[in-house]
Amino acid sequence: MNPATPSPAGTSGSGSGDAGSGDAGSGDAGLGDAASSRSGSGDAASSPTPPNQRARAILLDPDDRVLLILVHNDGAITNPFQEVPDEFWITPGGGAEPGETPEQNLRREVAEETGITDLIVGPELWLRTVALAWHGVPTIFEERYLATRTRNATCTFDHIEPEERKVFRGSRWWTLAELTANAAASAPLHHTIVPPNLVELVVAAIGSRRADGPTGTITDPRPSPPRPDTPAAT
Repeated sequence: MNPATPSPAGTSGSGSGDAGSGDAGSGDAGLGDAASSRSGSGDAASSPTPPNQRARAILLDPDDRVLLILVHNDGAITNPFQEVPDEFWITPGGGAEPGETPEQNLRREVAEETGITDLIVGPELWLRTVALAWHGVPTIFEERYLATRTRNATCTFDHIEPEERKVFRGSRWWTLAELTANAAASAPLHHTIVPPNLVELVVAAIGSRRADGPTGTITDPRPSPPRPDTPAAT
């Protein structure tokens, strides 16, 4: 995982309709709509360096629960548009190494952060652009969320990096019902979960066909052409 964990920030999405709007799904965890869009407005267009590429897993177990990691905000991340919470839940994943494909990036990061290696990687569900400051430096991140399945529901932090060990607080497999209830809850019962449209992404991932056998595949449930304006508005 790249030390930056750019989940709780202003965002806009590409390829999934209103999924980046941050109204529902996982409550106000999306922390908004204030970031630049992928099409080239605001900071994304004027950024002197290419966006930081990263992949994240909508990782489902055999019971269709999704894995989230609880992260402590150590102050390294700041959002000029909205306060970053002290703790928030994120999906596994992180920054790409040079030359990696999104799937290679995803497999390496998930193995490092969770110890889970028997991944069946499916379609990309959403491309999210995130604008924030990392140690005071304005940074643009592009996060690709991929439908992913595993038969292993055991998560371990045995292989995480020292930077991650400072901020990782725990992990949990969430049911769709629990995510939906959390989205409707108020403080102090509400957990901050990002991205804001996680409920919709989980629904889309569940809609991917369940794989058969250890080398099975996940088929894209969406109609052709790929990447229409789904999964669902938030």
